[in-house]
Amino acid sequence: GALLERHRARLHAIAVGVVGHGPAAEDAVQETFLIALRRIGELRDPAAARAWLAAILVNVCRGELRRPAARVEVGVEQREPPGPDTAARAIDDGALRDWVWTALERLSEPLRLVVMLRYFSGASSYEAMAEVCGVPVGTVRSRLSAAKAKLAEELLETAAAAHDEADARWR
Repeated sequence: GALLERHRARLHAIAVGVVGHGPAAEDAVQETFLIALRRIGELRDPAAARAWLAAILVNVCRGELRRPAARVEVGVEQREPPGPDTAARAIDDGALRDWVWTALERLSEPLRLVVMLRYFSGASSYEAMAEVCGVPVGTVRSRLSAAKAKLAEELLETAAAAHDEADARWR
């Protein structure tokens, strides 16, 4: 319990970055805690608990994003089924999301955390990010700069690989 409470704020910041503010982020953190409690015996190195919890949380959030949302539409006219344009756009959006997530996953945990906080959470000021990470503001700035450079490299590298794979499939 103490381990989980120690990391609650950081995990919540990551969840907000992935699924947005509100109950979804809180639910993701709670689900992460439940999974961690059930699987605590699998944690070999206690020093890696922070990264282990973050990895569980990201997987929980991804599962939540993949799950179709239940929507209640009252008094809405019947719509026509989505056409090819809508399907193509959905495929492109999914491919773009996967491409960015793949690049983010290749970052080291400290770099990934500052990126998630900066671009996907309400804790986007350097001071707020430093507080969540438990490091000085200067460290946050240098990590963010390094993360941007590394992300650019990863995105370029994976973009070329994805196109090579697609070309091979269509030949």
